[in-house]
Amino acid sequence: MQDARPRIWHEVPRFPDLPALNDWLQRRCIGLWSQIQHPEHPQRTVAQVLAEEQPHLMPAPSPFDGYVEDTKRVSPTCLITFERNRYSVPASFANRPVSVRAYADRLVVVAEGQIIAEHARLFARDHSSNAARTVYDWRHYLAVIQRKPGALRNGAPLPRSRKDCGACSRCCSSARAEIGRWWRSSPGAAP
Repeated sequence: MQDARPRIWHEVPRFPDLPALNDWLQRRCIGLWSQIQHPEHPQRTVAQVLAEEQPHLMPAPSPFDGYVEDTKRVSPTCLITFERNRYSVPASFANRPVSVRAYADRLVVVAEGQIIAEHARLFARDHSSNAARTVYDWRHYLAVIQRKPGALRNGAPLPRSRKDCGACSRCCSSARAEIGRWWRSSPGAAP
């Protein structure tokens, strides 16, 4: 039997993410099956034999939840460190241990049997400065803002400019407006 890897990977375009690569690979394999002759039935293709056998095959098992789990302690600033990058978690979990599930494309933070945070996993770092990056979710800091309203003014989780967050300033200002509405509606808020 011939190895199909050279035929599949002969020309590989660039992909934005892993699901796009998997979709391309599935289409490529199915396309090749319709071209390759079956080794035991040379008059038929692999795709034709598969279509004939498919009703007799066992159902596929449920997808494997593949991750690596590690225990981390949340810092007083509501951050965990994973592979030299920092990710925010809700303020109520500061100074407590949590489980971090590292998937290929994301990190899932679990505490008390519940998912408390999820972030896209960072891989690229600026190797010239060896600087780590920090990913914030401003909603994780609402309890802190309720106790310390001044943190809203100078807090790192809410970037001040387009340069800081890499997103549009409209997004940042809408987050600030949402926090303001939440603050005004919370009990004990200043008039």
